[in-house]
Amino acid sequence: MNNKNVHPNTFKKISSGIAGGFSWERLLLSHFVLNTTGALCNLVSCWYFFLLYQRNTLDTKILDFYI
Repeated sequence: MNNKNVHPNTFKKISSGIAGGFSWERLLLSHFVLNTTGALCNLVSCWYFFLLYQRNTLDTKILDFYI
């Protein structure tokens, strides 16, 4: 969920469609919300893949322990 490639005009269209006119507050708020959610999703996915990698490297030890 990378929102850096979204064109700024889409935010203008969204805000004008909601508020009936262009407003900087709504534009900045939507931009901030999208950026923070994108950053959180990136962080979660990085952590998830890191854990997957760690688990794959430890798979043999875990299997040896359980078997």
